[in-house]
Amino acid sequence: MSRNIMPLKLESKILQQIDVSSKIYNFYLKMSEMCNKAIAKVDPPLHIVLFIINIIFPGVGSICSSFMDKNGFNAEALIFGVLQFVLWFALIGWFWSIYHGFLIYQKSEAN
Repeated sequence: MSRNIMPLKLESKILQQIDVSSKIYNFYLKMSEMCNKAIAKVDPPLHIVLFIINIIFPGVGSICSSFMDKNGFNAEALIFGVLQFVLWFALIGWFWSIYHGFLIYQKSEAN
């Protein structure tokens, strides 16, 4: 009798793990989508300027890009820029700002 119960318990635990894994994956997909939305597409001469500003003044280029996006105001870019600006002293915000400036440059270069 206990032999039949053991596989059922194991199966139940495996199903729970699969459910948790799918929730984590769905969360990852939502975060990836939000990160992609936060990358503003700006006019070609400005993308280089914003990249340089993001290197020198972390987050400021991202904040400016939120208002210059070709699709209109970009709230995600504004939030990312403010977080980069607030976290610059821990170097996390500065590295993030440089990378985000590069992504703005890259997205604006692509047609």
